[in-house]
Amino acid sequence: MDSPPDITLPFFAYGTLKPEQPGYHLIEDIIAEPPISAKIRGALFEQDGLPIFVEKYNDDVRGYVLKFSEPEEAYNRIADYENERNYEWDVTIAETDNQDFEVNVLIATDPVRGRVDRIENNWTVGRDPLFTEALDVVKHTKNTVAEVGSEQSELEKFFRLQMAYLLLWSSIERYNAFRFGLSAHSVSNRKQMASLDGFRTGLKTEVPSWRIGEEIFSADRNKFYTLDPDKPEEAIEYYYQVRSNVTHRGKSSGIEYGLMHDSLDELSAIFRHYVLE
Repeated sequence: MDSPPDITLPFFAYGTLKPEQPGYHLIEDIIAEPPISAKIRGALFEQDGLPIFVEKYNDDVRGYVLKFSEPEEAYNRIADYENERNYEWDVTIAETDNQDFEVNVLIATDPVRGRVDRIENNWTVGRDPLFTEALDVVKHTKNTVAEVGSEQSELEKFFRLQMAYLLLWSSIERYNAFRFGLSAHSVSNRKQMASLDGFRTGLKTEVPSWRIGEEIFSADRNKFYTLDPDKPEEAIEYYYQVRSNVTHRGKSSGIEYGLMHDSLDELSAIFRHYVLE
């Protein structure tokens, strides 16, 4: 999307670009002064998993006024990060106890596309169900499958692991979009995730030595991907190819059970304990 018409105005962040939220790192280095806690009049809704601001309501939406040392660069980064399908620019008044600010704000496109749901007016990624309940479901499924005995067939256990693995990747891809760009390609986002210190530390901690060097084949790309903690970009593509094989070809052979179990065990621990935290 384009930058706002007046880049001299500060920016009001109410979603993923707020301090302590996944996208804030993209602009943190060009924040001119400490973020100012403030409110604007309207309401927040969720569309395509994203918080969007609608002005026609009269509630308080909490967020931060962000002033930039390099406004042109800051708004270019924001424009590259956001998705014009969901947002457009407007100007509104942000209120604090001591001062009001005229600010640029991202509002919902008109008309709002698809299904939208009203959400809390002080949004935080920490309450997103794909980072809370969904990961609990992944953990419970993994543990339940491991605990059951011969009364459950290996094929049925494999199917349950498949479901958990696809849910885990839904959480990962949502996080990557929030952190690296709502309009970016998923391949680019995976590469950036592979560069995170947490992901690299998690690989070295969670991948057992006997798994290092294992390969998986991508028929679409006609190549193998290797699981190697010293090659994080290839390792994340290894885990993604496990997902792709499930999604695109629906592999369900019992001989894949070990691969699915190990990949789910490692990647869920890496994401939950090293990336999210």
